[in-house]
Amino acid sequence: MTVVIEGASSGIWNSPIISALIAALISVIGTYLLNKKMMSDEAIKNKKRMCYSDFLAEFTARITNNEKDKKDLIYAYEIMKLWASENVLILIVDALETIKGESIEVLKIKKEYDDGVIAEEQYKEKLENIKLEKYHKVVEVMRKDLGVNTGEINDKTISETVSKIV
Repeated sequence: MTVVIEGASSGIWNSPIISALIAALISVIGTYLLNKKMMSDEAIKNKKRMCYSDFLAEFTARITNNEKDKKDLIYAYEIMKLWASENVLILIVDALETIKGESIEVLKIKKEYDDGVIAEEQYKEKLENIKLEKYHKVVEVMRKDLGVNTGEINDKTISETVSKIV
């Protein structure tokens, strides 16, 4: 035995106009949510760009060993902890340890120098190369995090460009 409710199959919900309105409403809501997500993602990227830029400026200035620069670097790092991805933070900590002279690479070079294996000039050159390498890695990971194509940019091209400027 089948129960049929009159008007259920031919009501307002089966109207082509209502179906079109529902489809349009779903489309509008979907587009709105997608745009909101994209705007949110872009806002996060913009915030990251700003804090990455500030950090890199302070990071570069830190090499001067100026006390004000150290405080500015600490502040910039605190902002980075809020916005940076984990990969970026890991490399930043490694780079900061290198600048402070506490990374494994720096300690090995110091031991070579202390043991008389390398001269002072080689020691200074190796330390500078390690600092530049760490800086380049941080920049590269920041660019990847922001979705920027690194293309032809690599440590070699950056080093060559920097050496021409300096």
